Formats: sequence, C-alpha cells, structure tokens
Amino acid sequence: MDMTLEILSAALNSGLFAALFCFLFIFQIRDSREREKKFTKTIDALLEGLRGINMVDEKCGDIHGEVKLIRADCKDIKSICSEIKKSVNIRRAKEKKEGAINEF
Repeated sequence: MDMTLEILSAALNSGLFAALFCFLFIFQIRDSREREKKFTKTIDALLEGLRGINMVDEKCGDIHGEVKLIRADCKDIKSICSEIKKSVNIRRAKEKKEGAINEF
C-alpha cells in the first residue's frame, strides 16, 4: 500500500495524466487479482463437479458389468429350467403310458 501511495504522489508531481494513468494501472492490477481469484474458485468448483461425474461414470461401468453377469446367470437359469421342464414332461409322458398300460 505504501508503494502505491509513493507511485501516485510521484505521478501527481509529473502531471495529471501521469497520475490518472498510474491510478488506472493500479486499479486494473487490483481488479485483475480479484477476477483471478473468482476464476480460480470457479475452476475449482467445476473440477469438483467433474470428479463427481467421473465417479458416477465409473459406478455406471461397474453396474453395467454386474448386469452382464446377471444376464449370463439368467440365461444359465433359463437353460436349466428348460432341461427340468423337458425331464418333467418326459416323466409325465412315461407315467401316462404306464397308467394306460395298467388300465388294460
């Protein structure tokens, strides 16, 4: 702050336009610092959101893999059920034939 006052007093001694230039230059530097802080906060917030999105994407990939495994298991279960149905139908057919033979 002391440096700023020294620069402004030297500029006032050099003339009004020099003082105005120095004032606007210092104002611009301070404004740039504030803008930089805001940009940094915004970038940090966006990066945090991106990290969250990446985590969700990873979880979705994990879930997709689990769904594939479940589908494969369901296919296996359907195949087993189909074999069981065939066995049951064959057994019922045999029982019907035996029942028909026993009636004679």
